[in-house]
Amino acid sequence: MTDRGRFAYSDDETYCNDKVFVMSGASLLYLCAVLNSTLVSWLVGRTALTTGMGLPQWKKYTVEAIPVPKPGKEDERAIVELARRLIDVAKEDGNSSVLLALEERMDRLVYRLYNLTAEEVAAMERRTRPKGKFPPSS
Repeated sequence: MTDRGRFAYSDDETYCNDKVFVMSGASLLYLCAVLNSTLVSWLVGRTALTTGMGLPQWKKYTVEAIPVPKPGKEDERAIVELARRLIDVAKEDGNSSVLLALEERMDRLVYRLYNLTAEEVAAMERRTRPKGKFPPSS
């Protein structure tokens, strides 16, 4: 239950409790970046069941219903490279202005994936600008 995506990526062997879902497969860093985007958080905030306090519930079936575009090779490469940079910067300083600028750049790449118009992007930017969406990898 959170107002935004909180997906983490790890190349390491990781153990977790029963409150965590683990994804495996191809293109995980790409998927993690898209799921942490402002656009996806906005979508889930408007479509998911909510708690009594109004927070979206990021349940398994909610995440499975998110339409994730199949990227072209160049788009996926750009998103994965930026995601790796975000992880590195977040490890150093999770609240830096550099991190915020990289997150905004990632959002623009994701907007392009979903073919948002300039007007739709402007509306998204006016409505929400969460900070610290891309947690460092473990």
